Amino acid sequence: MSFSFWIEGVSLPAVSAFGLAGNLLTIYVLRRRKSSLDLNDNFTNLLVCLAVYDSVFLIFANLVYTVPAVLHPRQSELQIMATPYLIPLTNISLTGSVYSVVAITIERYTTLSQTDNKKPWKGKVLIMAIVFFSISYNLVKFFELRIDITEPEGGGGQGMVNTSYNVENITQVPKYNINATWLRRHPVYSLNYIV
Repeated sequence: MSFSFWIEGVSLPAVSAFGLAGNLLTIYVLRRRKSSLDLNDNFTNLLVCLAVYDSVFLIFANLVYTVPAVLHPRQSELQIMATPYLIPLTNISLTGSVYSVVAITIERYTTLSQTDNKKPWKGKVLIMAIVFFSISYNLVKFFELRIDITEPEGGGGQGMVNTSYNVENITQVPKYNINATWLRRHPVYSLNYIV
């Protein structure tokens, strides 16, 4: 067993399970016991938004990193085919999580610093802005990766005869490679968007 198996295949899901449980408990407490907590509705909605984004990020991060670590050295066709979509979804949830923290800071500042009867920023407006920005900023990431399939040589599945096990016609499976598209390799895109 390699070091990456123990970190990505064992430690990551174990720590993520605690984080996911904590986020679900937070959502439950903030939704069910809202009246007894005596918190501002905007603040509560933003905390729930943060917990949801964090939970989604933990799920996608485990799908991206844990599944390949557990399946290594075999390739799962479903996992390989899903990777160009899982990585952008992971980035969307990470962006949403970061900007939820920023929105909580803005909401707290406007709520605590108001001196007159102005209403603070609405939590639902901030949440909609976070969702819109997270998706629109990361939408281009869906076009960064592609799957290349390399068919095995030797006539489409005609395998060799293995005399030690007496197995004939071993089928050969295609090899899946995840490669960068022209967009991902473009120097202007790399300089201005990725970095």
